[in-house]
Amino acid sequence: MLNFYRTPGYRQVEWTFPVEYKTLNWNTPSPETQAVMNLIDSAKPDLVYSLHNSAFGGVYFYVSEPCPPLYPRLQGLAASEGLPLHLGEPEAPYMKRLDDAVFQLPPMSEIYDFYEKHGTDDPASIINHGTSAMDYAKRVSGAFTIICELPYIYDEKIFDTRPTDVVRREAILRGIELSMKVFKRVEGCWRAFEGELDSTSPFYEVVLEYLKRHERQMEAKRRWAERDPSLDRPATASELFNNITITRYYSMRIIGQLIRLIDDGLKLNPKGNLKMERSSLLEELNRMNLDLEKESKYRVIPIQKLVRVQVGAALEAIEYLKSRPHPST
Repeated sequence: MLNFYRTPGYRQVEWTFPVEYKTLNWNTPSPETQAVMNLIDSAKPDLVYSLHNSAFGGVYFYVSEPCPPLYPRLQGLAASEGLPLHLGEPEAPYMKRLDDAVFQLPPMSEIYDFYEKHGTDDPASIINHGTSAMDYAKRVSGAFTIICELPYIYDEKIFDTRPTDVVRREAILRGIELSMKVFKRVEGCWRAFEGELDSTSPFYEVVLEYLKRHERQMEAKRRWAERDPSLDRPATASELFNNITITRYYSMRIIGQLIRLIDDGLKLNPKGNLKMERSSLLEELNRMNLDLEKESKYRVIPIQKLVRVQVGAALEAIEYLKSRPHPST
């Protein structure tokens, strides 16, 4: 059973599925989310455009529905700025590829279904948020949603589609193993020093949410990877790079966030073993960075290029909407 509710005083929005899991209720949106919902109710937009970044990789796009005329125009925006398309793995296994570097945004029901099928726990204990602005705006006004994911740094390997001697399934499993090694390190630190950490630090909730859900998310991804027959082919160079090097990069970020959380804890209690733990984590972070430097010849993207692609994506979406039949017609 999967249900989503708006805040008190609003009408209810609900999906129901015949499964044995408990109901997923989300009726505590943040004030910022409520403000966006109110704005959608008032404006009834035709287009929702959310500004994102992907940090490391290539340029890719999310759309709320198949829109073939728009694909080459979006891909051309990246090419016009000399930026690579992201031809590695999708951000999550349930992201449907529509074209090169163009993916369909999944409704919450599909995310729930993925964890129901491949997870070992109730999906309601893994999903820590309600539905998206895309889903909500689609119900209110049939809005089209687009998201442009832009990296700050990239490596040319992200658009290298030559096959490697590594099976794609094995590449994904290697990435999961790397990610879980870092998870166990963070978990061990948390268990040993939780009482010395500053619960008012902005990094406290970040690390805690990671610990609550990451292991179960990775377990569902592992079970999917072991079962999906489409993964029996050789991984491309971009997919291998994505699974190993980019996974290493994102794993470094949680180590960095944990170090900053420890820094806040040391302000409250500079004595004890927390300082030694910080030094150990920093050494590990530096080792991971050395591995990353060996694996990647990354380049920094000028901010002007990223801004032009972001603005261009919005303009191209507006042009597309001029000829798109409205869902209500």
